[in-house]
Amino acid sequence: MASRCFLVFSLLAINNAVCSPLTDGLSFLYSRQAPSGGGAQPCRMNFTTDVWTGCDDLLAQFDLTLEEFMLANPSIGEACDGFKPGETYCVAPYIDVAVNATEDGTCGREIDFSKTCIGSDFGDCCGADGKCGSGEKFCGIGNCQEGACLGGGPWSTDGRCGRSVNYVPCPPKFGLCCSKDGTCGNDTVSCGAGCQYGDCSGTETTTWASAKPSVT
Repeated sequence: MASRCFLVFSLLAINNAVCSPLTDGLSFLYSRQAPSGGGAQPCRMNFTTDVWTGCDDLLAQFDLTLEEFMLANPSIGEACDGFKPGETYCVAPYIDVAVNATEDGTCGREIDFSKTCIGSDFGDCCGADGKCGSGEKFCGIGNCQEGACLGGGPWSTDGRCGRSVNYVPCPPKFGLCCSKDGTCGNDTVSCGAGCQYGDCSGTETTTWASAKPSVT
């Protein structure tokens, strides 16, 4: 995945979630089959855990089996006894085959994420307009709903964030903070008291998830 200056957005933090993970509802689109060969498998998204996060917590949050998690993170061992809270782990392992690729290029919220752009004839990213394509317009941070989004995605494409949209991170085009009202922004209202996640600066923050994204 191409490197981007957007690495700064690893500041995004989502603490203590009991809700659906960012990938919730999308995992059925992809094959669980890993590529042949030894060693760690390619990763689409890394997450940095909090110091109180356990192995079981992370598996449940991202709907991973221990086998899948171990394939992407060999250092954890077969019993996950090598898991270290506070470390960064791959939570979106290798996706081998799109088992439900869109046939007409329509994607995302337009069709309730029932099909994926990955493996389609139109490009591997679902843009904000609900069409598959490639390049910054479709795959860029803040433009990509689903698929091979830059930075690991998906990201908010309309400025909404929080529980109602599965806690998608806020991109710079809307502001890095997710306010208590579920909108992205950079002002004191968004980043201050009640800020759900992102570049929050208030002393009182709402905590939802147990991991924070570290884009690659």
